Amino acid sequence: MKHIALLILCLGLFSSCVQPKTAPEPVQDETPKVHWERVENNKISFIRMHSGAPQKNTYINWELYKTDDLKDEKGAAKQVWRVDDKDISSEAEQKLSELLASVDADLIGSDGIYTCRYQTNQPQYRLEFQKDGHHYKIISSSDCLNAAPFNVQIDDALYLQMSGRIGQALQNALQSVGSTLNVGGSEALIQFVDPITVEGYANTGSQPPTVYYDKLMRQNTELNAFLDNAQKLDESMQPPEVACNQSKSADCSDISARYTVKVAENALIHQNVKVSGDSISFTQIQPELLERLGKIRESRMFKAFLELHKDEVVMLTADKNQDCKLVTGLAKFFSIPEKAIKDLSCHTWTLTVKDQPSLIYYEGLDAFWPEQNADHQFPILEHYCADKKLPKATIQSICKKFKPDAGTNIFVRTNDKVVKFVVQNGQTILAE
Repeated sequence: MKHIALLILCLGLFSSCVQPKTAPEPVQDETPKVHWERVENNKISFIRMHSGAPQKNTYINWELYKTDDLKDEKGAAKQVWRVDDKDISSEAEQKLSELLASVDADLIGSDGIYTCRYQTNQPQYRLEFQKDGHHYKIISSSDCLNAAPFNVQIDDALYLQMSGRIGQALQNALQSVGSTLNVGGSEALIQFVDPITVEGYANTGSQPPTVYYDKLMRQNTELNAFLDNAQKLDESMQPPEVACNQSKSADCSDISARYTVKVAENALIHQNVKVSGDSISFTQIQPELLERLGKIRESRMFKAFLELHKDEVVMLTADKNQDCKLVTGLAKFFSIPEKAIKDLSCHTWTLTVKDQPSLIYYEGLDAFWPEQNADHQFPILEHYCADKKLPKATIQSICKKFKPDAGTNIFVRTNDKVVKFVVQNGQTILAE
């Protein structure tokens, strides 16, 4: 009994020393709950659309949220951009800001949706959002560098961006939110062919992009003077063909253009122009050459050459640096006064068809020279001599008894008078 009493005493003492365990008090979260609200009309929608294969589409939406529970550095309600209901990083916000800025850069007026390396099933890059009170719809169906060109529809107005800035900014913005999408393909030649039709986008606008470049290039006084004279020859002359070679100018700051002047039904002049930033360069065709061309195209020899090549395109090229020694050396045989010879024009017009013999008009001599050809001498004469209204002297000289040979050069003036030359003992003399 003594031991039991001792045991009971010890247990009593032990229980009085050990405090019972209790659950800890819960820690209160002092961070206030923030209520976020989506800002209306502040959604940037992107889609890489695969026509006929929606399962391949890529969708990314940036949505703007605001809260009155937090303030920004200006004391206004804080705003944040979110993708998939998650805040984006400050770097991603910067890339998005750069994308929004890019859509207004380098824009020119347009009349349709233009593209590069286009195919019917070509994927499309599309953006849509509200900005500064305007509705933006942006589309590219291009597989060229940076998916240029991009077409920008602001409300109902169409614009074109050749530089590819939208494509670069779009790719950066997409990748900053975790997308691995690459925008566009490799360098190519961008040309303005017929615009495509895309449902939901305007198909008319202020003007074709070629008209923009026409106005830009006409700011050059000399070029504008040439074009004004060219339009007297071709009243229906169109704006130039325009192209950007991305392998030489990635941002299309360098542009190549070509005006086509239709002198006759199958006779054309091409005037090439280079635009590099604010610089415009071209090979100048003197205005007096164009003025004279309006008259010589009515001559029998000119028309005969066109008739000879009626199923082909005759190209006319001007050269102000022809051999002046030839012109001055022959001038005396054309009854040109001695004192006038030193001031004679050395300009020429050359009419060519592929690898066929050419016809050259010498401005100073006011005469055509049919280029010789070993296989068929002066085929032009057959068509020229078919005109029964030629002067009798001309018919007698080169149409009846004359047999062209390599030793005789014929010059036919615009008044149809003929001058023939032969070379004997190294000297050029008149031929009978």
